[in-house]
Amino acid sequence: SNNNNDNNNNNNNVYKELWETCRNTYCHSRDSLLQNTLKSHLDKLRKQHELVGMTRLASVFLIRICTLETSLYLDFFGAPSYQKNTITSTNSKKDTTNDTTSNNNNNNNTTNVNNTTNHWATQLMTPDGKYVDSEFQAYLDGLCANLYKTVRRGLVTLLDLDTICQVVSVLREERTLANASPTTMATARAISNCTLDAQERLISYANSQLTKRSSKIQTISRRPKLP
Repeated sequence: SNNNNDNNNNNNNVYKELWETCRNTYCHSRDSLLQNTLKSHLDKLRKQHELVGMTRLASVFLIRICTLETSLYLDFFGAPSYQKNTITSTNSKKDTTNDTTSNNNNNNNTTNVNNTTNHWATQLMTPDGKYVDSEFQAYLDGLCANLYKTVRRGLVTLLDLDTICQVVSVLREERTLANASPTTMATARAISNCTLDAQERLISYANSQLTKRSSKIQTISRRPKLP
């Protein structure tokens, strides 16, 4: 009996090590596959749009990327209950020529999507709010760090208070959207970092402008008055 227990423990340890190796390999492979493509896309957005528009489009793009990557990851490493739920949702998406049946299918699709989204939270997080797989979250953080780098490059050379205010406003809006789902928290963290930098840039540039204007006023007041 003791020998059987030892063998079971050894088998469990081997299985856990193999499982961790597979997950780590998966994350590293996806990272090497997507990093350059993602950087190129963000650079393209930066060239095609002003900083405000690029910030919004890049945030939405990364929210979508995190959602798709999480779905793909759970297809491989999620619990069987998640995979069964995903298959059910996929099978329900069938075309039909009957309007009544079509409306019923649309309602079922919406319910299935909501159930899948809610089920993600139980797959990704423990009851106390901690993520189950830190390696996968680190991978998503690495992807979303490109947003921070791209926005920061634009902020450093930006010399317009109104535009900086618009960037801060867009970042706050997109952070609210990213915080709404456990699948996009990596994007929310990157947007939060961008927001902090944008706010610091806003305060710094506003102070410098106030200092310049104040010095001009003092210079004018010190001029000798003509009789």
